[in-house]
Amino acid sequence: MDAPMTSTTPPYAIDVQNLTVGYGSKVLMQYLNFTVNNGEIFVILGGFGCGKSSLLKNLFEARAKREGKSYEDVVKLSLAQIPMGRYGNPQEYGDTAHF
Repeated sequence: MDAPMTSTTPPYAIDVQNLTVGYGSKVLMQYLNFTVNNGEIFVILGGFGCGKSSLLKNLFEARAKREGKSYEDVVKLSLAQIPMGRYGNPQEYGDTAHF
């Protein structure tokens, strides 16, 4: 269940401003800005090695952060994955989703 909004609760779940993500001298992303509002589903898509995991590590573990700010006011975050090599829309059979 989502936490109730209060006057001090921002209208967003995640707010990222001018974020740079990388390792050592290698910069993967620069000047990244985005906001995920409360109740929204946020999806990160991209090819191999483009920085999806590094972005998630920064947002969830604060390991790859170099510059910028990220603000989180999140009660519950979860990750969902589609196994490699599985594409398309899931098919629902009873209580189970199949790809």
